[in-house]
Amino acid sequence: MKLLFLILLFAPVALADDWEDFTNNLATDLAPLITLFGEQLTKQFLSESISYLDNIIFALSPLGAELFNDGGISRVFGRPKILEIVAVEEKDSATGESSVELQTLRGVLGSDAWKIKGSSQNTHPDDLLEGPELDTPNLSLNKGIRRRDQFWFYCVAVVGAILQIGVIIYAVVTVYIVPGSFKVDGKAVPKYAFPLYIIGTVFLFMGMMNSAILIGRSSHNYTLVPNKPSKVYWLQPGNQVVGDQVFNAFLAVNAEPLDSMSYIKSRRGRLGKNQSIETYATISLTMVGFIFQFIGERGLHSSVILAQLGSTFIMAILRTCLRTQRMNEDQNEILAERELASYKQQELDAFALFLTEVETFSPIFTPVPQTPPGGNPSRTEKHLIQRVIDTRKRIADLTTCSKDGSSVSWDEFPIRMTAQKLAKAIERTMDLLNLWGAKFDKSFHFELTFDCTSSSPKVQYPGQGTYKVELSKRGDALRWHLDANELEAILGLWIWSLNKEDEIWQTKRPLMRVVGSDETASDIGEAYLCFQKWIFRQTEPEIISSDAIDTKRRRFGYKSDVQSQDEILAMATENEMEVMAAQDIYAVFLKAAVRHLDSLSGEVDVAPGLFNSWVITHDKIDALVHCFEESQLGTREDALLCLIFILKSSGMLPYLASDSKEIRKRTELLIQGGHWKAAFSLHRWLCERTEGVEFERSVYNLGNLCRRALLETEGSVQDEGFEQLCQLLEGDIRLPFFQANQQSKLYQWLLSSDRSDWWQGFSRQLSWVAWSISLKLPKMERIQAKLSASSSPRYSSLFSSSTLGEETTQKGIRTAQDWLGCRRMDYQRIEGEDFHSERKAAMLWALHGSHFALLYWLILIWIDLRDEYSHLMTNVWHFLVRNQSTWMLDVLSRQGIGINSVSNEGRFGLLYAVFDEPPCPDGVRFLLEHGANPDGNDEVPDRRPLLYTSAEGLEELTRILLDYGANVDQTNRAGLTALFCACDSKHIKIARLLLSRGATISFAPYDERSPLAVAISGRNAEMVQLLLEFGCDVNFQGDYERNPLVVAVTVGFNSIIPLLLSKGCDATIRGFDGKSIAEFAEEIGNFEAASILRRGILPEAPD
Repeated sequence: MKLLFLILLFAPVALADDWEDFTNNLATDLAPLITLFGEQLTKQFLSESISYLDNIIFALSPLGAELFNDGGISRVFGRPKILEIVAVEEKDSATGESSVELQTLRGVLGSDAWKIKGSSQNTHPDDLLEGPELDTPNLSLNKGIRRRDQFWFYCVAVVGAILQIGVIIYAVVTVYIVPGSFKVDGKAVPKYAFPLYIIGTVFLFMGMMNSAILIGRSSHNYTLVPNKPSKVYWLQPGNQVVGDQVFNAFLAVNAEPLDSMSYIKSRRGRLGKNQSIETYATISLTMVGFIFQFIGERGLHSSVILAQLGSTFIMAILRTCLRTQRMNEDQNEILAERELASYKQQELDAFALFLTEVETFSPIFTPVPQTPPGGNPSRTEKHLIQRVIDTRKRIADLTTCSKDGSSVSWDEFPIRMTAQKLAKAIERTMDLLNLWGAKFDKSFHFELTFDCTSSSPKVQYPGQGTYKVELSKRGDALRWHLDANELEAILGLWIWSLNKEDEIWQTKRPLMRVVGSDETASDIGEAYLCFQKWIFRQTEPEIISSDAIDTKRRRFGYKSDVQSQDEILAMATENEMEVMAAQDIYAVFLKAAVRHLDSLSGEVDVAPGLFNSWVITHDKIDALVHCFEESQLGTREDALLCLIFILKSSGMLPYLASDSKEIRKRTELLIQGGHWKAAFSLHRWLCERTEGVEFERSVYNLGNLCRRALLETEGSVQDEGFEQLCQLLEGDIRLPFFQANQQSKLYQWLLSSDRSDWWQGFSRQLSWVAWSISLKLPKMERIQAKLSASSSPRYSSLFSSSTLGEETTQKGIRTAQDWLGCRRMDYQRIEGEDFHSERKAAMLWALHGSHFALLYWLILIWIDLRDEYSHLMTNVWHFLVRNQSTWMLDVLSRQGIGINSVSNEGRFGLLYAVFDEPPCPDGVRFLLEHGANPDGNDEVPDRRPLLYTSAEGLEELTRILLDYGANVDQTNRAGLTALFCACDSKHIKIARLLLSRGATISFAPYDERSPLAVAISGRNAEMVQLLLEFGCDVNFQGDYERNPLVVAVTVGFNSIIPLLLSKGCDATIRGFDGKSIAEFAEEIGNFEAASILRRGILPEAPD
């Protein structure tokens, strides 16, 4: 300043014009810069002023919403998403274990974790807690600025004061000390200039300082301090567009020690009564000061203006230096993973993993137990899985628009939207299963197994653990409820780990979903057939390398160029990976939930589809698919991929083959309408898409349809039947289907030895039937030629000898040939004299020769004729019981003849067995083991198996029935019991057996005769003694005429009277006519009985 003063003091006056030009040019050049930057610098400095010293610095030589922006803070318009979380360390007083509780700033202020500095621990201003300011983080005051030491602020204030006073002193020198050297336009400085300059400068200083004070008072700064160890986190999602700027992901943390931790919260203050007056006065003072200073400076020498301008620039630089200590970019805790976090907007997941120090997190669908060194699994690993999920769930809770959460919604993030759809699908499915009678308690859970590794050096090995996802009933309607934030936590952590593990997940499309469950994925052929039958709509599955998808960890992936010997079946999908993961979780839930169902009953049927195809419908499966689709968790194909294989592995996938009720019904309707081609199309469609028992039955029914077509009188139907028959004789019917769908890799699966042997056996039987038909019917020469040329070797083995003997074998072959090659109208003519043995021989020959197709067709024929020829089913049931054939039992069941079904004659399976002669205990036991009701069928109460065996004296069968739970007191229509029947038939052993099993002994059926009365009527002293031995009530009676003594007197069984009297039988009872029993005995001429009764003589009881 002294140097400048000396230069200006000795400067020639001739330079005045140059000073004026220089000053004017400089002002002209600086004006745009001041216009452009002055206002922003002023606002930025004021926004970060928190003390009166800041206001003084601002007033000396004055000039002119927040987001992280790569190392700095930007204040923008709008409501950006920024999550501010306080992590408070809590310690359990009982166990001493430490835990971290995540809260919002409002939450910690409402508890005892934080307080306002200077206030008591539990005293907080209500307006701060209730106001919206707590939802908006103050980044600049708490993270964006690292405030310099107070010493520098004092230094800048002193420098500012010196500069401003120096300029004033310099103006005094130019005006009063050496005025001749500082003339303006060759004249002395006007007298008004300096006073106006001084007044204006003072007024401007006071006005600017007052303005800063008013602005500072417009908001109140609270300093918040923790009572417990805490950390403050700020999380900003990436790719966030606010205004016209795009902001990247950012995670910052304030982790200062407890004694130095603080948080400054700025809140807009309320407008005071006198604040408007102060505002207008300040504005007036500032404006007057500016005008006076401007007029005064214009009258002073130009060097004074330059000095004032220099002072202003110096102070602007110094104020800027006070604010240059900003946050470094490397303080972004997720800087290295910023792009990854922004890919699926997974900043919340990155935050949760950062908090819990977890490196990887992935589910395991086929867990492999792991044991850490030293023995038992570590508690740390089990706790780690729970902790990371709970942490992520808590973050989700805090980012929802709820009482405890953020006021800014984060609901449009992909992971959250998918989790909400998954929760909705699970809840609706649970409501549906509950409606179907699933046996759930008030709560339900399903378990997920996870593999979780920690980045902390404290945990040295990976571990596995399970996590339970809970559902509970809520509300008046008791609807199932699931916390969607829990699913969001699992989904988000899983997807994050996948993307971090391999960046190819971000670019590789389309994704592939495995076709099949854990139990069926290895059997590609079976999975393919099931897919084509139940699922296929538009997309054909592919066989890909098993290296592409780790099926132990997930059911989806992408195609791999690496070839492997192991292959899996997969289908391309347009779904994103978070949707695929959600579908995997839904499948795990469904597998656990369906276990609470006894069965998935319902109507299954097929309907015509596109391109001569068929579509399966099932009311309950369709309802589950509707839940899935309505929740927007995927398409119908996605739903079926999740449902079908889970139901299949759980044994609940509905049986659907050609022998199903609806298929049989539809087939008959098509045949009656003359639509034989459609009937063949339906059966072929089922044969091409089935495996196992369903395939065998479907092929048998297709073969039977060919047989029926050949027996038709219409030539076109015979031609169609023969064409279909020839295709069946060429080989496995599924081979052309695989060829049409370009699934050549499945050929080997079809050509396995077991499948080839089975098909050859079937072909031989079918060709033999066709040959038999051609021999019986006219105009079948072309069929004979075709069969002779190609098929004769196939059925020659049917005539080979067997252990049955030649006579039985020939009788069986002849009977089977007659029945299978005969039209319905001719059946009566083929019945021989010994028709029972003929049919038995036919079944024996077919069963012993493993000609199951022939036996199947014979049974179908006899079932079809059962209403006209009831004895046919008697033969079938007797043969089934004697041979204990589960196969035949299942065939009958699939044809609608269940083991407890009642025929038109009132018979059922168990009754056929007990009626069979000689008795077959093993056969009865076989039926009971396969579900026969030991009490028979209530539709025919007069045909109780136990009553029959008791009446017929079949002790072993009676014992078997009782062993399998038969009701010992069951009655027929007349009210008779098994004990009554045994007493009436004098089967003492059976009566003893029934009594030992708890049979009711004192009762009277509809005819009011008790078992004791029946035994006395039959003059069976041993039975009477047995009944009395088991505590029979000798005075039990229906009326006078059924009194045991009356019955004994009536039938003349006088020897039993003393025994009855000795057991306490009442001899004084009188009838309706007032006569005693003795008088009744005399009346009917039984004087011996009367004498015994009158004398009361009690001789020894008879043996």
